[in-house]
Amino acid sequence: MIYKEDNGQIVVRLNCQEEISDVINALDLYSRIWIGQLLEIDDQMIWLKEKLYETDSAAKMTPFFVNIRNRILPGSLKDIGNTLHSSYGIFSKKIDRRARIAYDMQQVIRYTSAWYFHPDGGHSIDFGTPMQAEETVKMPVANCIAHEHETGMEIHLTCLSQLEVFKEAIAVLGCLYGGKICDLFAYYTKDADALTVARHIEQYYSGLKDKDELPKISDSLIAEA
Repeated sequence: MIYKEDNGQIVVRLNCQEEISDVINALDLYSRIWIGQLLEIDDQMIWLKEKLYETDSAAKMTPFFVNIRNRILPGSLKDIGNTLHSSYGIFSKKIDRRARIAYDMQQVIRYTSAWYFHPDGGHSIDFGTPMQAEETVKMPVANCIAHEHETGMEIHLTCLSQLEVFKEAIAVLGCLYGGKICDLFAYYTKDADALTVARHIEQYYSGLKDKDELPKISDSLIAEA
């Protein structure tokens, strides 16, 4: 990933399809956590460790995730209850605006990628226009660029808030892939009790035997973030 300011514009360049995919996943995870979909963390961890049918981790971790969610989203206990099978919607005004900013960027990047790599359409290919969630921030513009046997993407951001969310999302995905659940939640809260609970969650997943090699986010993305 290359970040630069060009004539007053904030431009992020992704160098290959792997980076594009990582960024889409990072922004998706980042926004899902902000709306309270914390079981996404369990789904990802169990998939990463290939323990899909060997553990009841969701049931074991739900009370801990609910505890953290109620601290990140104080109104969620009243609005949603003690369940992780419901969440706020991305258009809700009760969530942090960073969730909507991440969602908008993810949509633009995902749509641009789909249009470029699947011009004839296909399953899950949408040729419409992304629906904007955060109306106070202008949507970014993205273009795919072919170079040296690879296809990358240039994303023209419209404000520093988008760049900050972009970097945070990449860092959060890096924490997930590294099993650093406490560090992950530190991007969402400074509440000491919440981070203590996050350490318990981290210890649980660290006790699950890893497969031979866990997926890693692109080194160039982590270095830039």
